Amino acid sequence: MQRVKVLLADDSPATRMILQRLLKSCEYCEFEVVEATNGTDALAALWAPDGPRLALLDWQMPGLSGVEVCSRIRSQPDNPYIYTLLVTAREDRRSLLEGLGAGADDYLVKPFDSEELSYRLRTGLRIINLEDRLRKTQTRLEHEATHDQLTGLLNRGTVMEALKRELDRGRRGGNQTSVVLADIDYFKQVNDTHGHVAGDGVLQEVAGVLRQNLRSCDWIGRYGGEEFLMVLPETTTERAELLAERLRETIAAHSITVGDKHLNVTLSLGIDGTNAYEHSFVETLILNADTALYEAKRCGRNRVQRFGQPTEQGVISNADTRCALSAH
Repeated sequence: MQRVKVLLADDSPATRMILQRLLKSCEYCEFEVVEATNGTDALAALWAPDGPRLALLDWQMPGLSGVEVCSRIRSQPDNPYIYTLLVTAREDRRSLLEGLGAGADDYLVKPFDSEELSYRLRTGLRIINLEDRLRKTQTRLEHEATHDQLTGLLNRGTVMEALKRELDRGRRGGNQTSVVLADIDYFKQVNDTHGHVAGDGVLQEVAGVLRQNLRSCDWIGRYGGEEFLMVLPETTTERAELLAERLRETIAAHSITVGDKHLNVTLSLGIDGTNAYEHSFVETLILNADTALYEAKRCGRNRVQRFGQPTEQGVISNADTRCALSAH
């Protein structure tokens, strides 16, 4: 049996007692009753975390009237839907239209009829359940549109949008933003040797480890194939390099279990970032980080490379991309 929290808001103890008795006799639902004696307390109860989704509101109450409570509820359309029943002795058409116009879903005229109340509450439950299903579907669709299905990370488009926002925010606040582009070394060999199921498991495990080692304000997405893009707000490239090195060490020491296989992989990582005075475009940061990543590959893999940082071959630049490895 479904259990539902319902608000009884009425300043009359006798009315609340009658409604409580009628609710307890309901055979299709178990109601958890929350009581309020005035409109102000009723609104507070409805807006509380895990507040009631069904409300029986007396038209005339101290503080806010039932009509005013309905109006304020409807002023917050992004909140979970609350089905409201106005309880009133008024039967004239104008009054009832006033209540419905304020946002009430239905009304109940005193004295109460138990069968009528039961059917009106059943209608309310159907609407609440439908709204909950619609919200869950919307949440799922929004997640699918912004996240990579395999790894659960942000997809490429979403993490790139996050980078644009962070660059704009950093530009306004004079803060630095860094990006880290990470690639799993010899990933093709994992697929060729152990199969694509094992490869998927490796991607999922690496994605989880990377996500767990970032701050809550950082962004990470699957950039493509076996590449991951991390956006680090208010972070210098020096600090980003320390983080990238920690991530590299963590992945290298992490044993990945896929079925009966125990695999170890490594990462190569490229870094670039803005400074407090000159802020780069998104395309420039990505190109520079990718150039640094290729240089890390060329220098032996399983290493971190910062764009503009001297290497054995000198300071890397975008021109070095032509000499980089053709495959990661």
